Amino acid sequence: TNTESTDLNDYSVTAVSDENGVVYAEINMGEWIISDETDSTYVLWHEFEITTDDLVIDLDYSVSVWLNGTVWSFDELLVSTGQFESPSDIPENDREAATNVGVQARSGAIILSATTDDNGTYALRLPEGVQFHITADTFAGTNTLTAGMLVDNASVVTDADLYLVSTNLLQGTVWLRDSPMNGTGIQWGEGITGSEGTEVIATDENGLEWRQEIDVAGTFLMHLDDGNWTFTVSNAEM
Repeated sequence: TNTESTDLNDYSVTAVSDENGVVYAEINMGEWIISDETDSTYVLWHEFEITTDDLVIDLDYSVSVWLNGTVWSFDELLVSTGQFESPSDIPENDREAATNVGVQARSGAIILSATTDDNGTYALRLPEGVQFHITADTFAGTNTLTAGMLVDNASVVTDADLYLVSTNLLQGTVWLRDSPMNGTGIQWGEGITGSEGTEVIATDENGLEWRQEIDVAGTFLMHLDDGNWTFTVSNAEM
């Protein structure tokens, strides 16, 4: 599947291995993701870029692991006032399961998603030994709530519950050369070759990433909770 593929514009190629396990596929240049989830025990995920030359890749399947957890909402005063050290210490009777919340697992360009059920639970099938950034967000009243965790290896995770917290709105602009102060700055957006799809990456103290694509005007908007954040961009040349 090409990384630019969407539900409305499917850009994928299906190929079946021969008796030697060899797969041949003819694809256009660009960034692609190889996947196979047809087996109940093993799963294959691999991202790569193909340019002008033919590419030969040896791929290994990984043991698939189900990451199961619950997304909770709670009164943040219970933690901020010191009644409980962390949200996980709050008794379930004082929490509320968050239903119909989208949960995303991301590793590079590989994105897997799930939605919480009536009990607030979610399930994601991940390859063992691969790092994933697990994030969830929902809109409540006038505030956006988010939750997340960094998973280095899904097979060793014993608690995958997520706790929604209030966020602050962060808006910014990415500029190409110079600053806007002297009037010569150019925003990183429409009109710059290769700017499409560039993301701003916000990383918290635990290494968890939140990503937002830069729009055609070179601006971005993110909802982040309190803490120290580091900002980078997905384009390695920037």
